[in-house]
Amino acid sequence: SGSTTVFPNAPPNGIYARLTWDTPHADLDLHLVDLTRGGVFYTPPFDCYFANPSPNWGVPGSADDPSLGIDDIEGYGPEDIRFDLPAVGLYRVYTHVYQINEDPSPSARIELVLDGSLVLDRTMVLNSNGLVWDVANIDWTARTVTEIGTTWIGP
Repeated sequence: SGSTTVFPNAPPNGIYARLTWDTPHADLDLHLVDLTRGGVFYTPPFDCYFANPSPNWGVPGSADDPSLGIDDIEGYGPEDIRFDLPAVGLYRVYTHVYQINEDPSPSARIELVLDGSLVLDRTMVLNSNGLVWDVANIDWTARTVTEIGTTWIGP
């Protein structure tokens, strides 16, 4: 019999992103940016991340807003972002190396779930403080994911 990955925090009809890594001391961060509203990486209000974990992207209440479940500041993760009722539009998922600490090259894993189904599962070695992994775009209108897979030095 085959194995099935279970995502207990994933909404049945929304977006869920989970970041894990393989080292005990590195601090990696997960970001979800609303590109439709002009969101910019590492900049509130349209980047959901450790400094903006529960942004208000819609009407009052939380169902139409993303939320960062936990900011794991030392080792392994997971960090996850849940978005129950995303608005029609384009979103981007990033991973950022906040601090490697004494871990030389953590291997980060991103899992993206749309409407309850795993649609992307990728791993990348991130070997520098400030390194940003530009993971993928999520087109919520079409319910598609387009992998980007590039890295660059950020903040």
